[in-house]
Amino acid sequence: MRAERYILPVHPPLLVIASLGFSAYSDKFDHILRNRIDSILRVISVRRSVVMVGILALVIIPAYKSLQYQLSFSSEDTRTIAKKLINQNLSKGSAVALSPMGMNLSDRFLVLDLPFNPIQTERLAPFYDIRWYMDIDLFVLSDYDYTRYLKEPVRFRDILKFYNDLRREGKLVADIHPIANQNGPTIWMIKSPGRYLNTEFPDDLFHKLRQVQHNETVLSFLYNLSQVLYKKNRLVRCTQVLRFGLSIDSANIKMLNDLAWTYFKSGKYGEALEAALKTLRYQPNRSELLSLKGSILLKLGRIDEAEQYFITALSLNDRLLSAYVDLSDVYRRKRDYTKATQLLRKVRSLLPPESEDVHFIDQRIAELTQLK
Repeated sequence: MRAERYILPVHPPLLVIASLGFSAYSDKFDHILRNRIDSILRVISVRRSVVMVGILALVIIPAYKSLQYQLSFSSEDTRTIAKKLINQNLSKGSAVALSPMGMNLSDRFLVLDLPFNPIQTERLAPFYDIRWYMDIDLFVLSDYDYTRYLKEPVRFRDILKFYNDLRREGKLVADIHPIANQNGPTIWMIKSPGRYLNTEFPDDLFHKLRQVQHNETVLSFLYNLSQVLYKKNRLVRCTQVLRFGLSIDSANIKMLNDLAWTYFKSGKYGEALEAALKTLRYQPNRSELLSLKGSILLKLGRIDEAEQYFITALSLNDRLLSAYVDLSDVYRRKRDYTKATQLLRKVRSLLPPESEDVHFIDQRIAELTQLK
């Protein structure tokens, strides 16, 4: 942070007050000096010159610094440069680990913020283990926090090891240094080392997390990590992370909901149904969850039950596309091809023309038309 900008508005009134004070002092002193001998006058003249130089210094130095600060806005902030590089070179859906520097990325990317707290920062060391981040595509780090850690290498030993491991094992793809009169930190963009884990996270990672006293920080990190893992299709580790989070807070609705979806995507329909039921206890009228339960029941072959859940979900949200598609599948299985086709046409009307799903829906409608 650049705190000096907060006191800039105070400079002008202070300068005015100082000038008035010096001016009044100078005039008063001048009046006294007129009755003095020439030698004294010469001495006072020197003193007055010193006073005037002091006034000029008080005016010029802050003005110069203010000018420098204003000039800093004429060049792009290093964070803006970094964001442009990311937007231009990183594909949509890429996962980015971001250190604390006041930079926000667009929702085109999966962003995992490195936990930070200015008080007792060393207690967050369990989050700074490179093994958590093997599914990350790009690390964006800055010297804001790194420089602070370097000042106390013993205290921040574990966190510094994380930074050093990354810089040693990863590939530095951008090194952005602020030039004269440029805002922003030095930023390093590092490509992931790529040592992907095949199955689960090691148990010692979770054991270390239990040492972190602030549960909200742990849960926030685990939830954001699970989002990355789910979208990267790392379902075993995603399940592991969500289950650990629920061992801390068994009523965490977001994690319960995501666990149900993760089990469903993994093909573990029994576990998915159990997780969905637990979530519905807290949110019995949530249309997406009712539709998910219907989808699970459909996978389990419980077609009539699934139908009722889809109908209920659509009564709560008549724009829920997944419910229309799965209910269409119910009617297809029941050989009611007319209803199945009508539902897919409804989906087709709700989809934007540029949607990637248009071709899929058109194919399904064509298949049903042949079956009539």
